[in-house]
Amino acid sequence: AKGGIVLLAGTVIFGTGALIVNSRLNALQAEQLRQFDKDLTEAKTAMGKQQERAANAESALLELQQKLADRTLTDAQLDEIAKSVKPFSGQEFDMTPFWDNKESVSIGNRTVIALQKSGWVFIRPDFQLAILGGLVGIKVIVDPTSDAKTKKAADLLTSSLSKQGLAAIKDEQMVTPRHKIRIEVGTKR
Repeated sequence: AKGGIVLLAGTVIFGTGALIVNSRLNALQAEQLRQFDKDLTEAKTAMGKQQERAANAESALLELQQKLADRTLTDAQLDEIAKSVKPFSGQEFDMTPFWDNKESVSIGNRTVIALQKSGWVFIRPDFQLAILGGLVGIKVIVDPTSDAKTKKAADLLTSSLSKQGLAAIKDEQMVTPRHKIRIEVGTKR
């Protein structure tokens, strides 16, 4: 019986030691788990910031590409322009792009197509006109003494080009003949 008590006491001491070791292991595992959760949260935050920076960089790149891209008019945009200026069918106009600028010539040609679709009449100048200075955008020019109909057609054309994303302004200068609208196509920027 004496040996059984000793054995029982050893078992109790061993059991208590196991509980203490187990408790310390649990505390250590809990601390490691908390540290892991903290590290994981920090990693997720850092990853989120990296993704945000990447998205911002991608957005900035896209914006820069759009700034540098040539102006274009899709067929649908041509139809929109033609439809909007159709009430002034028969309006005479001429077009002067920067002849040595491929982009200016291209957008000028597309604009001519849109206007001819609406019944406007392209009048080829008797001599080659040139744009002086650094014109940016499209200038729609009417003679200050033009009739109200010609001036309204110029206003509508300017508005229609602007709605299609082209920088366009109306200007009044001497134009011959007075009922004709002159369109000058400068550079994009």
